[in-house]
Amino acid sequence: MLKKRGLADRFKVDSAGTGVREPGRKPHYRTFISLKDKGIPTVDHRSKQLTNWDYVDFDYLLGMDSYNIRDMKSISGGDPEGKIHRLLDFSKFKRDVADPCNTDDYETTYRDIVPGLEGFLDYLEKQGII
Repeated sequence: MLKKRGLADRFKVDSAGTGVREPGRKPHYRTFISLKDKGIPTVDHRSKQLTNWDYVDFDYLLGMDSYNIRDMKSISGGDPEGKIHRLLDFSKFKRDVADPCNTDDYETTYRDIVPGLEGFLDYLEKQGII
């Protein structure tokens, strides 16, 4: 999405979990299959734990569900700068992203994430940030 909008060089994007049991683990193979089926390139991403330094280093921290948001605030010592947001709150849906670990449904998760990211980019554009 960033590349399509000509914004890839203006963002630092990363991913971290709030309860990583196995740091360094690759994403579930079904994640790779889902992305490949949609023509989305994958990177050599490995799981890592969110830290309080991420709160300092990033302007926005986007969580997939209410539990993530709670844990992100706990890890970062609150959210005094208003950086932590639930992804779908930037869309018309205003709910949690379906967690494929619970549903084993990677397609629904993908269909949730896309409007959340599009809404987030639209929000940044409306705010004059991009």
